[in-house]
Amino acid sequence: MARFGLRPEDFPEQHFGIWPENWQVFDIFLSMQTQWRMGMNGPTGLDYSALESLFRMNGVKRKQQRDHLEAVQIMERAALKAMADQ
Repeated sequence: MARFGLRPEDFPEQHFGIWPENWQVFDIFLSMQTQWRMGMNGPTGLDYSALESLFRMNGVKRKQQRDHLEAVQIMERAALKAMADQ
């Protein structure tokens, strides 16, 4: 950064909050970071085949899995939009 005349102070720290009830699904989404499917123009979405084992490892009950999948998909769409905007 210094080579380009930039300092850490030039980039304000960003904070965001996560409601306690969303921590588990947020952690699962972060665990999916190496599961992006790639196309000719970059990432196209997550490979959901890893989700079942992540649900098991995180103790997600069967009746919660649909809601967790939907929450992961919301984050996936937001991430794809952010990556496309860059």
